[in-house]
Amino acid sequence: MAKEIEWFIFIKDTDKKLFSLAGPVQGNLVDDWIDAVVREQEAGRELSCQEVTTEQLAECRTHALRHGLSETDSNQIITSPRDRSNDYLGKLPNYASKADRARVVQLLCKGKCGSVRWAEINKPYPGKDALRSSKMGEYKATCLRCGSTTQDNYNWYR
Repeated sequence: MAKEIEWFIFIKDTDKKLFSLAGPVQGNLVDDWIDAVVREQEAGRELSCQEVTTEQLAECRTHALRHGLSETDSNQIITSPRDRSNDYLGKLPNYASKADRARVVQLLCKGKCGSVRWAEINKPYPGKDALRSSKMGEYKATCLRCGSTTQDNYNWYR
C-alpha cells in the first residue's frame, strides 16, 4: 500500500517580508489554499504560494530565512480556507443534492417519511465520536425530504 503524501502550503508575503508553512493539508484541499492566495493577489497583495511535501519543508524554511523573511502563522498572512475535511464526498439523492455537504447526516426520519433519509444538521458535522458524545439537543437535524426536525443525535451517521 502506497504511503499518502503529506502536503504543506508555502505562502510568501513579499510586502510584509513574512512566510508561512501551512499544513499538513489533505491533497484534495490544497487547491482551497491556492485559491485563497489567488483571491488576495487579485486584491493587490504581493503573495505567492506553492505546495510542498514534508521532505521539502526544511529546504523552503532555510531558503526563506536566508532571504530575510520571518516565519509566522498562516493566519497572519491570509484567512485560512474553510476546513472541508469533514465534508461528505459521496453521492446524494436528488432531494438532498443542494444541501451543505459539511452538515449532512443520515437518520431514521420520524416524520412523514418513516425511513432512512438525508438530513441537514444545524452545525458542521464534527465527526462520528463527537456527534455521539454531544449533549442531547446540541445538534438538531432537519429531514431534507419532509422537513421534520429531530434532536436525538445518537443514531445519526454518514
